[in-house]
Formats: sequence, structure tokens, C-alpha cells
Amino acid sequence: MLFAGSIHAKSVNPKHLQQVVPPVAHVLEGDVSVQGHNILYTLRAGTYLLMYTDRRGSYFIGDGNCMHLDIRTPKMTGTNDWTCGLYVPDDPSRGASFFRVRPVTSTSAEMGPVVNAIIRYGYGSFDWPDKVESMQLREKLKARKEP
Repeated sequence: MLFAGSIHAKSVNPKHLQQVVPPVAHVLEGDVSVQGHNILYTLRAGTYLLMYTDRRGSYFIGDGNCMHLDIRTPKMTGTNDWTCGLYVPDDPSRGASFFRVRPVTSTSAEMGPVVNAIIRYGYGSFDWPDKVESMQLREKLKARKEP
């Protein structure tokens, strides 16, 4: 499993965050690569919408598969793409972190109603795959300038 830990929590459900209405567009100006534990994460340049806040920071959701993983372990190699987001703490001395937006996965009668309910509750949650903060990631995220 790729979820080694996180800075804040292993997972945050956006249902428990303050929604930003309307979302505010920001741009990640250039790809940013961050080395995790046996995984190189590349956050792709593009639009990230400020969609949620909590008492410690802001959550930005990226376009589509905005995170690319290059996995290199003794037992496994490969690549994958995830829908992702960025967490930027209010404390300017801390770097931004990144998370995966948990996809919809299948449920089945064999798993039982309780397990299926837990799986469905987690759809769209934010999962931190590695303990990484990046000042470069924070610095490259800029508010989109309107023409």
C-alpha cells in the first residue's frame, strides 16, 4: 500500500471542511517533482481551484490526473496518475503538501453493508501518500490573473 503517513492526517473528508464559494482559480506555474519514500511524485502544472479551508490552511483541487507517480522499490516498479490536490498551511514558513483525491471504488454484497458504507463514505476523501512538504510547490502556486 502506498499510504505511508501524512503531515496532518492520513485522510481528510472534505465534508468536514469549510467550502469556498465560488472556488478561486490558482495556477501551478510549472511541474514540481518531490521525492517521497521510493516514489517520485510529479505535480503537474495547471489550474488548481481553492475549494476548501480549515482553521490551519487551504485545500486546492487540481485538474484531472494532476499527479504522476514513478514508483521504484525492490519489489515493484511502475507509474500511475492520480487526481490530486494541494494543501497550503496558513503558516508561511511551511511548505505545501499534496494529496490524492480518493476515487470511487466498487462495492459488493460479499463485503457486507457495513464495509460498503465505509467505502462509500470515503469517496472523494483526501489521502496523503507521503510525509512531504515543499516550499517550491508553495511558491509556484499563484493566484490566476484575470485578463
